[in-house]
Amino acid sequence: MTLTEKLKSKIEQIPKAYQKFDALVDSFYQEHLKTDKWMYHQFLEAWTHLENTGGAYKRKKLLTALKRFIPQDSKSLLKSKADKDGCLTLYRGTGCHPFGRYEMEYAISYTDDIDKARWFAKRFLCLHKTGFVIKRKVHINQIVAYTNDRQEKEMIIIPNKYDVYEKDSYKVIEILEYSPDSKGGEGGVKLLPANIDICESQKYIWDIRAIS
Repeated sequence: MTLTEKLKSKIEQIPKAYQKFDALVDSFYQEHLKTDKWMYHQFLEAWTHLENTGGAYKRKKLLTALKRFIPQDSKSLLKSKADKDGCLTLYRGTGCHPFGRYEMEYAISYTDDIDKARWFAKRFLCLHKTGFVIKRKVHINQIVAYTNDRQEKEMIIIPNKYDVYEKDSYKVIEILEYSPDSKGGEGGVKLLPANIDICESQKYIWDIRAIS
């Protein structure tokens, strides 16, 4: 068994997803392993079991290298979803500032299922009090992977900070407010349709009371 085969075998046996993910990242940046179909598969397997991606947005070099190994069936699926310009409309639910640098330039996990994006926008409403559904148009060449292992229709993208300045490519389309139940119940969610792009974002104080 070669040193490469031994290292791959060792990584495959790592039980915890975040440890496997870190090992893959380290092996790439320390040049112990080159990107190939094996690494792509291991990366995706670890990714689908991560709760916290651990700053994966900082690994654009790795994501760009892995993009070459996207399976043919995923390529075909993405092409069938793309418009004539090769672009897809994706969604993301978040409790973070929707026009903050993290969301615009670094966030890499999106879905083409708006209901799933709404679920993520609601997920931490009791903590953040406000949730946002973001609509983003990306080119098919920005997509690293598609997975539905968690029934999230998730797409991992390489964000392009320049495309967010196109008015139709990055927008907040829904804003959610957490409304506690005065009777001690779980409370409810108020959903406000929106159409806010980067050019208009400075008009808003990102407090739901100011928006409504």
